[in-house]
Formats: sequence, C-alpha cells, structure tokens
Amino acid sequence: MDRVGLAILEQELKADASVMAEAARLARERLADEHAGHLSACGYELNRLYNVLEKSFERLCEAFENHFEKAGDYHERLLECRPSFARRCGS
Repeated sequence: MDRVGLAILEQELKADASVMAEAARLARERLADEHAGHLSACGYELNRLYNVLEKSFERLCEAFENHFEKAGDYHERLLECRPSFARRCGS
C-alpha cells in the first residue's frame, strides 16, 4: 500500500471510530432512559456500532489482503482476516 492509500485508510478508520464512539454514547443514553422503546433504541445504536466495526474490518482486509470477496461465508472470513492483519503489525 502506498502513502496515499494509507492516508485514505487512516482517515476512513478515524471516521469509523468517531461513528462508533457516537453510537456507543447513544446506546448508553438509550439504555439509561426509562420510556417505551428505549431498549429498541439502544439495540439500534448497538447494531450501528457493530456495522461500522465490521466495515472497519472490511477496509483493513481489502487494504492488506487484496483478495477479499463478499460471498458465502463473508462474515466468518472477515473476522478471520483481522487476526491476520494484527500478526503483520506485530501484535
């Protein structure tokens, strides 16, 4: 990956992190609320957080694996890709 690609990836991941932080904050607020539908509202925010986290993993896989396809066992392979990336970073 070249510098430009890495800079773009960094900005995308920062934006993802911002959305996840906001979703987590709103989920906490919704959970603490005491009105009809507050758990559904909390669940919506948790789903949003998970979807953005999954998108972040997808970005990393596409950036460093180059052969990632959205087919069949996509979600399972996506979770397997992340440890592969982490090993390359020395984690």
